[in-house]
Amino acid sequence: MFILISTEGQPKSKFRWQKGMLLLILALFMVTATGCFGLFPKAPHEEMIAAAKKTNNLKELGYIAEMSFRIKSEDPELATFNQIFNEISIPFSINVDKKEKRGQLGFSVLYKGVDCGNLLLYADRERISAQSNFLGEKVFFFAWNDLQPLIQRYFNLQVQITDYFPLLFETKRKTSRQAETAIYDLYTDFYADHLTAGQKKVDVTITDGQQGETIVCKEIILQMGYEDLSLEESNRYFQALLENEAILALLQEKITQLVTIAKDNGDLATWPVTEEDLLSFRDNLDAFLAELATMIFTEQQATQAVQPQTSLQGKFRIDRQGFLRNMVLSQVMEFN
Repeated sequence: MFILISTEGQPKSKFRWQKGMLLLILALFMVTATGCFGLFPKAPHEEMIAAAKKTNNLKELGYIAEMSFRIKSEDPELATFNQIFNEISIPFSINVDKKEKRGQLGFSVLYKGVDCGNLLLYADRERISAQSNFLGEKVFFFAWNDLQPLIQRYFNLQVQITDYFPLLFETKRKTSRQAETAIYDLYTDFYADHLTAGQKKVDVTITDGQQGETIVCKEIILQMGYEDLSLEESNRYFQALLENEAILALLQEKITQLVTIAKDNGDLATWPVTEEDLLSFRDNLDAFLAELATMIFTEQQATQAVQPQTSLQGKFRIDRQGFLRNMVLSQVMEFN
């Protein structure tokens, strides 16, 4: 934040134009930096990237989204199934506290707006818990350390789960930033031509406990047809992701972390692979990922004839501060 303070007295005449120019530059900088005025309006995909980055940088964040599906088929035997399935929607929420290293995922299955089932998952550094109306009123939970005897019993392995949390929470800053940039670049390439700005503002209601707040948001609309989601197009971006040097460096760093932790805590000695196997896998990761991508594409090609034609519509709501607040996704599958 910049605060401009005027003082009493008049500057000497030879400094007046410099002061005026300085004030003008500061004023222009403030309005452009705060988003009050844009010399060059952002394209919809640029707004989405900016909102995703800004939201992701929060220490605590929450997403609310809803997914729905629609099946189109001329097969009369599927008419009843289609009618039921097309009335189903899945609202879900994700809450993350990066500082305390904890998160919560909740979703429901709605039929014509009626809750038919739900699941709430919570995890932190000590435990994981689950609650659902299918399970009654009780909350089921495991301490991470309680899982070790089960792993030992059923898999004859030693895995001290809490020792591996650094794989999730500790990444070199440079590696993390480069990987994040690579993902945003791929996102731009994939979605840039399919995002448009909505014509009207929309109201989004955010509930925090018992309190509800209505927020005015701008809407970014996503439209992707069958050609955009075809097997060939999806494979092209999947390969681009796996071949990206920044993504590859991130995965290799995580493998190195895994080996170091497992070796230091004694877990590796109980595994059916050796340190040399894992390091060789790390060093040849690019070849393995290329082979994996080819295998997946070949398998998908073999079943392409029976796969539905899919289209995707989405609405992303961004508030005036530039945070992503809400999204709605709808997928249509057409069977021939």
